[in-house]
Amino acid sequence: MIEQNLNTWLRTLGAATVRPLLLRKGDAVPGIVYTPVAARAPLGIDGSSRTRVDQIQVDVWAVSYREAKALANAVHGINGFAGDFFGQQVGLIETSTNFEEYDEEAHRYRVSIDLTIYT
Repeated sequence: MIEQNLNTWLRTLGAATVRPLLLRKGDAVPGIVYTPVAARAPLGIDGSSRTRVDQIQVDVWAVSYREAKALANAVHGINGFAGDFFGQQVGLIETSTNFEEYDEEAHRYRVSIDLTIYT
């Protein structure tokens, strides 16, 4: 469910394309690609907690570095959020920039962001 809600939220940020896993060569940019990386239930001192932790990589693609950074900053705007996330209660969302690069083959800039979502 968190993936569907994340997709809904990412679509509000103004990207021309939002999709899971990959941006196709003909897709309009700027684009956002999200990839679920891990999901786990952390252990508490007395066993398993009811908290679920999802780690999702969000890649922002654009033809200019400035455009990629602007959209990445919009993604970072959710850092510290807690509350109702499109019908799902979220304890906390944390963001961190993983890396930035220029992809010679795609002729696009990419900013990679890691999201950690506690539900």
